[in-house]
Amino acid sequence: VVVCKDKSIFDWKKAKEKLQHSLDTNFYWRYREWPYKNVKPCIIAEKYITETIHDFLLKCVEGHCNIIISGETGSGKTEFLKYLAAHTKENEKLITIEDTLELHLDKIFPYRDIIAMKTNNIASYTDVLVTCMRQNPKWILLSEVRSAEAVMAVRNSISSGHYILSTIHADKAESIPNRMYSLLETNLDIDQFLKSVYRYIQLGVHIRGYQDKNTKRFVREVCEVCEFYVDEDNNPKSNVIYRKTATGQVHMKNPSKYLLDYLAGQGVILSPTIITGSEEEIEKQEDNNMASSIESAKATNVVANPMTDVAKPIVQPKSVVNTTQVVQPTVSTQPVQQAPVQNIVDTQTQSVQQSTPVNNIFKNTETLNI
Repeated sequence: VVVCKDKSIFDWKKAKEKLQHSLDTNFYWRYREWPYKNVKPCIIAEKYITETIHDFLLKCVEGHCNIIISGETGSGKTEFLKYLAAHTKENEKLITIEDTLELHLDKIFPYRDIIAMKTNNIASYTDVLVTCMRQNPKWILLSEVRSAEAVMAVRNSISSGHYILSTIHADKAESIPNRMYSLLETNLDIDQFLKSVYRYIQLGVHIRGYQDKNTKRFVREVCEVCEFYVDEDNNPKSNVIYRKTATGQVHMKNPSKYLLDYLAGQGVILSPTIITGSEEEIEKQEDNNMASSIESAKATNVVANPMTDVAKPIVQPKSVVNTTQVVQPTVSTQPVQQAPVQNIVDTQTQSVQQSTPVNNIFKNTETLNI
């Protein structure tokens, strides 16, 4: 909004340039209000997410995978949920269910068919979900799963054939199903509940936020992507596709055949080696992990040999007394003759010019004694 008291002196060209500069430089315009399809170069440059995982997650959204995002308070779960929701197909209807309005997707994308619903003391999650089902949405977005009623709403949504995007508080992506069960606080059979969650939720994404020691900035990053499935023996299984440790080591695995078959049924064909790629890329990733482990080892009293670039422990030099031979002075019976002062100065100058290099100081004991 550009405000000018006098319309006659209003310069539209300068105002437009100033507004464009604000759009290009302001953080909140680039990351919160501006359409989320334009921020891929920014989040990759800031190491928020790798390009491989970024493209993989967008393919999963295109293939209608049910995704739940976990993380601590303030880690950016809701913003990443909005980013994924922005990449759904424009002809697909979205309905958001929230107890506190945070997504605002209907205002960010006013040209799309998006409806925002809010729960309160009168309309519970169950009532809002029943109303939501009657409008035949393609996607149901729950801003956060924080109660037993919200867990049951997620379970009923995914089991009825709708696709969901939601967030939850958890310590890692692999523990999302157990976290959902702990929110129920009922005597429901845990095996039956976990099997239903593992069967209908395809992916879990964990976002970590921490204070960077070097830049002193609060950094957010996608540190884990986990796949959930039920095998042929009807056992719930998980597959950690991507994990980045606190020390910077990255571990990647390809998705299972169950996820690939699900995406193929939705019309999205992915390569079985979409994450790790060829064997050369796997070896390159292992080398990077080895390099990061060596750097972490250097920080704990380990140095590197500049000739071989191999980390070796610090070796303390031995004492000079142990490496040199001490020569006992001999007592002469001859009377000591006092030398002239000029001779003493010449002798000292000559001894300094003929001194042994520092590298041979441990080999030449006579020079050391002098």
